[in-house]
Amino acid sequence: MVAFSTLRLLCVVFTLILSPLILSPMALAGPSMRFVLVKAEGPCGAACPEWISAEGKIVAETPAAFNALLRTLGKRRPPILLHSPGGHVEAAVEIGRTLRRLGFDTAVGRTRFEGCYPGQPDCPMPVPGKSMAGRPLEGYNSVCSSACVILLAAGKKRVMLGRAFVGVHQLKVTRPEQSVQRYRIHYRIEDGRRVEVRREVIGSVRVEREEFVATAKDKRYVQLARYFVQMGVGAELIDLFHLAPPEKMHWVSAADLGKTRLVGLWQGPREFLGLPLAQQTSAQASVFRPETFTALGKADLRLAPQNPHDARLEIEFTLHDQSRQVRLSVLPVIDGQNFRGTSSVLLEMEDGKAYLALRPEGSHAMPMRSTIPQAAFCQLRRDRPVRITFEAQGEDRRETIFIRRDPQPISISGLDAAKLCAAVP
Repeated sequence: MVAFSTLRLLCVVFTLILSPLILSPMALAGPSMRFVLVKAEGPCGAACPEWISAEGKIVAETPAAFNALLRTLGKRRPPILLHSPGGHVEAAVEIGRTLRRLGFDTAVGRTRFEGCYPGQPDCPMPVPGKSMAGRPLEGYNSVCSSACVILLAAGKKRVMLGRAFVGVHQLKVTRPEQSVQRYRIHYRIEDGRRVEVRREVIGSVRVEREEFVATAKDKRYVQLARYFVQMGVGAELIDLFHLAPPEKMHWVSAADLGKTRLVGLWQGPREFLGLPLAQQTSAQASVFRPETFTALGKADLRLAPQNPHDARLEIEFTLHDQSRQVRLSVLPVIDGQNFRGTSSVLLEMEDGKAYLALRPEGSHAMPMRSTIPQAAFCQLRRDRPVRITFEAQGEDRRETIFIRRDPQPISISGLDAAKLCAAVP
């Protein structure tokens, strides 16, 4: 026997919907991230390297845009150059897991396109599967901040190109304005169980938009830390998030990039992409020649004593004969001994350009190395002032050494570079 009756109950039914996390209010400005397949032009022809330019803010639709490009690549896995202020965390995590699963390399860097800039009103995006001609930007700032760090961490190989910066800050959670609806729900009882018959909307209440800063114990930080560990990045990267509120940015030092394993290498853009460092003919490109170097000079630079340590830098300049680029090697000496540990040195020229040499964690006593243009080296040769910033952390991680030397010339001994710099203004 079925008992039947009708009840009318007044209920308030609503669903609280969380928006995607936004790491940086600054990421809300500017165009959304677009993905463009770029191919270098040169004598290499069809063998010229290609890469993916990923620039702009990360939004909810960004994973779909990346997947659309991914479908045109087949089995190719070109490296990805990132330049982004960040954006939605969930979207970044989704893309990041795809990058790692498929084995992409990531780098912080920008691209200059031949012709118009894709995504602008007068420059349509290329047809899917087609590439645009371009080259990596050298000597310009490139930034990967906020949620962009999630994409950078996903790379199988993670690199900083030229003058690149990484920034993080506290998580900011946003709940959008939404409507909470009130219903009158009608039920009937069948065999002792309540079954809904229909519902009527009898009103609604607007809930204002809400924003708040996630606390250090928020589960979102736990989830991000787990993600970073899965990518081979130290969970201590999360500690750096708390050094700046959401409306500001903590720029991660070179030492911390190495210590957290977020970045394993600092390279010039052309070197990373496999582009020739100097123009050559097709016949020259087809002939294998071993790399050779020519010594240009040395400098023994004593740093201003801004801490208890006696610190100096042993600097050596060599010329890469094939590319005609100048290689910079820096060996730090602390209290009379070769320093072992993570370290970096930043050279800031008077024209505003900067060059960073980095020794990642685990490299022990190897020199810090970087590649600088001939013009930058010739500025040093002509006694132009340069600011030196040295940062290091010992192998025991108990002490951090930070020394900044005000702009002044570097005295280079054993210099034989008159011909090299004769044509450089």
